[in-house]
Amino acid sequence: LSRTDFIVAESGEFVVLEINNLPGMTKVSLFPEAAAVFGLDFPALTDHLVRRAFARGGGRPDRALALPSLDAP
Repeated sequence: LSRTDFIVAESGEFVVLEINNLPGMTKVSLFPEAAAVFGLDFPALTDHLVRRAFARGGGRPDRALALPSLDAP
């Protein structure tokens, strides 16, 4: 996941300003804000990214993650 900042020149040409390969992922960061313009709110965006990661890894995106308890020794 990345975020690319660009402008559109008067000629209509896209000019890349910056490619950020580690964009912020808080509710007020630009990547989630851009996703909201596309129609994905923050919970839907994170759900989408996790499901895509599972699919790439051959996992089961329809099954919940089995995470170890933080209380375990």
